[in-house]
Amino acid sequence: MEYRNAKHTADGQIDCEVDHPDYGWIPYTVGRDDIKGLINGAEMFDAIAATASPYSPPPPPTEAEIAAAKEAADTATMTRLEVGAVERVLLKISFLQENRIRDLEGNAAITLAQFKTWVKAQL
Repeated sequence: MEYRNAKHTADGQIDCEVDHPDYGWIPYTVGRDDIKGLINGAEMFDAIAATASPYSPPPPPTEAEIAAAKEAADTATMTRLEVGAVERVLLKISFLQENRIRDLEGNAAITLAQFKTWVKAQL
């Protein structure tokens, strides 16, 4: 069977594309113990292992990706708590009002992240 774009994976298998007789080029992961279907995994693995690209781990996440993931987790937490539209509006008003009071008192404003942390601590 023809293959292309073979590369080793973190778990010792090989990701590639195979030329399927009915579907054309399709993604396929082959391992030594894969014996089902059209392909004998052990034979194919041995045939392409030497030519497959080495495994390359993904780069570590950037600060922006970490921040986005934290924001997504915060959003998911609020969703799981079933905070409705009215509650979200009230939280936004509370955040704005808190910062207005801080401004009038001569105190530094809090960030949205700090406000969210405070709200979570109240639950």
